[in-house]
Amino acid sequence: MDDLSTAVAECADGSAVTVNGDERKIVKVAPEIAPEGADQVMALGAIVESGGVKAPVKVVLFRQGATVGYVSAVPMGTAGKGFAVPAAVVEAQLAKLH
Repeated sequence: MDDLSTAVAECADGSAVTVNGDERKIVKVAPEIAPEGADQVMALGAIVESGGVKAPVKVVLFRQGATVGYVSAVPMGTAGKGFAVPAAVVEAQLAKLH
């Protein structure tokens, strides 16, 4: 988790990744307010570009003991800036850790 925090800071202005042979660019990534409920929790917001199309992505990562997990969300339709990983989904996943 500490390495992920470092990577977010170092890649805030973007980086490139290859997924299933397709190059994608992480245009921007930034930490967001994370929920509580595990030994470590972080939330991230990113803009990902693939095939000339930019899309926002939200991710919540968590660690409880040796278990690490994450949930992510992308907006449907015209959701845009106001979307988030649904709190009920995050809470349900965190509850499974205890």
